[in-house]
Amino acid sequence: KIKERFNSNFKDYFNNPEDLEQYLNLYGRTPEQQFAYIENYMESKLNDLDKELGVAVLHPYFEFFSLKDIGVNVGDKIIFPARHISIQKDGFYRYLWKNPVDKNLRVKVAFLKSFEYHNNKNNLHLSWVIGVGAYEDESYYYVNQIRFHLYGISLIFFILIILFYSLFIRISIIKPIQEIITNMKKVNEGDYKVRLNVYGKDEIAYIASTFNFVLRSIRKHRKQLENYANNLKHMVEEKTIELKEALNEIQEIKQIQDGDYYLTYLLLKHLGQNLVKSDRVKVEFFLKQKKEFEFKGRTGEIGGDICIARSIALKEHPFVFFLNADAMGKSMQGAAGVLILGSVMESILERTIQAFIFKNYSPERWLKNSFMELKHIFDSFRGSMGATLTMGLVDEKTGAVYYINAEHPPIILYRNNKAVYINEDFHFRRIGTSESFIHEHEKDLYIKVFGLKDEDSILIGSDGKDDIKLRHGDINTDSNLILKVIEESNCELTHIYNKLLELGEIVDDISMLKIKYSKLKQQEYDSNGIRNEFRQLKNIFLKNPMDAIDELIEFNKRYPEYLPCLKLLLKYYISTKNYKKIEYYATQYFELLPSDNTVLYLLFFSLYKQKKFKEAIEYGERLYLRNPTNINLLLQLAKCHYIDQNFSRTEYLIEKVLKLDPENEKIHSFLKKYNL
Repeated sequence: KIKERFNSNFKDYFNNPEDLEQYLNLYGRTPEQQFAYIENYMESKLNDLDKELGVAVLHPYFEFFSLKDIGVNVGDKIIFPARHISIQKDGFYRYLWKNPVDKNLRVKVAFLKSFEYHNNKNNLHLSWVIGVGAYEDESYYYVNQIRFHLYGISLIFFILIILFYSLFIRISIIKPIQEIITNMKKVNEGDYKVRLNVYGKDEIAYIASTFNFVLRSIRKHRKQLENYANNLKHMVEEKTIELKEALNEIQEIKQIQDGDYYLTYLLLKHLGQNLVKSDRVKVEFFLKQKKEFEFKGRTGEIGGDICIARSIALKEHPFVFFLNADAMGKSMQGAAGVLILGSVMESILERTIQAFIFKNYSPERWLKNSFMELKHIFDSFRGSMGATLTMGLVDEKTGAVYYINAEHPPIILYRNNKAVYINEDFHFRRIGTSESFIHEHEKDLYIKVFGLKDEDSILIGSDGKDDIKLRHGDINTDSNLILKVIEESNCELTHIYNKLLELGEIVDDISMLKIKYSKLKQQEYDSNGIRNEFRQLKNIFLKNPMDAIDELIEFNKRYPEYLPCLKLLLKYYISTKNYKKIEYYATQYFELLPSDNTVLYLLFFSLYKQKKFKEAIEYGERLYLRNPTNINLLLQLAKCHYIDQNFSRTEYLIEKVLKLDPENEKIHSFLKKYNL
């Protein structure tokens, strides 16, 4: 190494020739002399060196020194890198250094490794530290070069994107719009021979094609005006007015096309109507979509929620249909789902009102068919569109509510200033999913039924009423919060909404449908006189039914809607197995309280025992839709269908019983009896 240094003439290590001459005089003028100097120095001076700090052999300018002598001036103090290196021994060390040829201090990073030196011949043992270093500024030079090139390339790429996007906007949007405006000015000036070029199939292309169509119509009318100009002046004036209106229409078309939201809003407003005409059932809507907009000075909102209510008749019985739904997706996507759902539902309702065959359905069958029709429509979209919903019917005469819940929030009953959930488990998964039912093996549709009392209200709402970002920032997870709000607001929809806003921000579309039921004022059956009279009859009946049966029948004729009397009569005729009387009183009872499944089964069974199979089938199928797991019902209904020669339905019901109870003796006896 010393020889290599001599060959390079100590390049860049001395400021002037005098420093070099002084160095050669001190350490030797040849490589051999300098090497001998170092060797002799180590052997003769080793014992005199500072044992604590050790010895450092450095690069060419300072070859051999005690560590305490080697330092670098940094400001007002001297640091000793070699001393720190000797203490650290291993690893990395970062320090400042200045060579004689450098003007400023430079940052240097060294990698250190310690090792032991042993010379047994001279009985010499030394602890050495070797360091290899590099300057940070030299290391970062190439990194900075790469960074500079990356910045340059990124800038060029960004400029190219801007140019391409500007060109695209100009060609696909600005140029067609300018062409439309230019030709509209020509039309305003009276030139009706212009024609727009149609590019693609987007909204602008639709405006252009509509513009051309309107102009063709204008030219046609102008020609007719010219033919009649001489003798039909009043017609010319009339056509001129039509032409002006057509021109105004052209200008409005573009604005309407730009207002897709507004068009959708108008359609949704038409579909989501409250067309209930009833003295007993009052329906109210509250709808607040998350997406709000303004178009031509008109404000509106669109989203995925919808409420529908309408009066219909089934079996010459007045019902109120209701539906509250929440379509999947936000703003336009949700609105598209609601448009489809609302259109299909409006078609079903119109068909029910116009066609006699649908009017003759039972509420359970009508509700099932309507739900399945909606489900099939949404299933055709293969999962790209879905909706949760609660739909049902309210019997105006009795207050019975028939409903289906497809993964929608449960119905809330408001009675005597208290709000509670009705049947919190949803029945089916949302429509539009690959599997609409909870259990894979279950392919039947359940219709839930319950009865409303006088002045009861029910509230059906989307999940927006629960999706509240509370004041402290968390989303509400308390399912009972809405119940408290309803009670505090006396079930008034506007007050409920305002209370929710006080709690925090509503982060989703919110819709609420309220149904309030009021019974007509009839004969008062709760008076003490009627109750006492019936109580006396009941006591006599329980002791000896034959002594009181005629009086009970007479009491029923006077008070035909007194349910306790009907119950007692049914109990008596069940004990005597008088199925004709059971049919008579069960029919009376069912008309007053159609939500009672037990009485519905009695009515079916009495018809079954009287061999009135066609009539029995109607009531049996209604009960089946409410409770499809009643094995006795399934067996008896299968027999009715078999006698009625509906063999496919018989086979379906038998298979269902076998799935529910494979070891059931009655079904095997049935199969054996009828050779099935």
